[in-house]
Amino acid sequence: MNFKLSIDDFDKSILPTDTDLLDKDPDLLRRSIIAFFSDRFNKLGGTAEISIDDTSREIRIKWAAVNTDNLEDIIQYAVSLLTSGQLDDAIPFLKLVLAQNPTETSALYNLGMIYSDRGKLDTAIEYLSQVVKLSPDFSNAWVAMGVALARKGKTEESINALERAVKIDPTNGYACRNYAALLLKTGDAIQSRAYYEKACDILPDDPQTLLGFGQCMFVVNDFENADRILKKVVDLRPTDSVGEAARELRNRIAAHNFRQTQLIRTDAVFYCLAAMGKFSKLQKPEVQNIAFEIAMLGRHGLDVNNPDTKYRLKSMPGDFSGLQLLSYMYVGFKIIDPAVDVGFDLSKEYETAKSISGSGY
Repeated sequence: MNFKLSIDDFDKSILPTDTDLLDKDPDLLRRSIIAFFSDRFNKLGGTAEISIDDTSREIRIKWAAVNTDNLEDIIQYAVSLLTSGQLDDAIPFLKLVLAQNPTETSALYNLGMIYSDRGKLDTAIEYLSQVVKLSPDFSNAWVAMGVALARKGKTEESINALERAVKIDPTNGYACRNYAALLLKTGDAIQSRAYYEKACDILPDDPQTLLGFGQCMFVVNDFENADRILKKVVDLRPTDSVGEAARELRNRIAAHNFRQTQLIRTDAVFYCLAAMGKFSKLQKPEVQNIAFEIAMLGRHGLDVNNPDTKYRLKSMPGDFSGLQLLSYMYVGFKIIDPAVDVGFDLSKEYETAKSISGSGY
């Protein structure tokens, strides 16, 4: 099988050599491209001859596969690269496919997805526009188009694309999720909630879907359900940015509920007083250990509104309520670094406790 690809269609940034050097040294660029394709085609199997015609500026590949001579092999290889996260390596092979068959929708679609994720939105939209023109009922292509348009700030066009995706396939959870997110962004929380509910029925354990649904519930002031959904997100993704966003919103919900009963919580004042008394007898590193351990425990959420829920620490004996631990952490960080925002406002209770105790914290 023979392939041709213009050098201008080869993304030099995927090569290990600095692009400035490649631009200055055509021979180095030639050798680098040949080495790139030689290595990848060797992994595919069979034999491959790679050359570059300087006059036409074409990369020319003659590939003799071991078992077959089918363009589908190249497509499958590109998909395997995508699956393993090697997006840059997949691009030249997808372009080889298009050089042979410009209407190959899977290559157009995957290139559109890659360029959208890389922030090259005009290029992504160009590829995806070809896909939906060739396959107007390809729901995922409309989803990808909607995402690319949203990233470019074209909200109305994005909504239209995602609405099209949902109509084509109402069971497409990603279409429902992204459509719901844009509806929420434009202020239509009621419609957004309906589509988030559909998305969660289809993708019950997808953290991004659950995070969006929790945010929607927060906007419509359904704090109880929002917190329940966001807790599941934290459990699913405790360490990444999705889990962190869920934790931050749970803290806001907890703070909202905390302030519902009175302006100053006397129980928190007494917890702060106890923390001040405890920490006055400890060295700063000991205070730091306690505060940091509470902070780590709090990454999974502390129930500050239910005194019957108890927690234990390694650094301090006893059983503690969530509010009690939060008060200890708040006072602890005032000692360690007063500029740190612990994510929960106990400033009124802390200042009240300070005035009662005469503490210098």
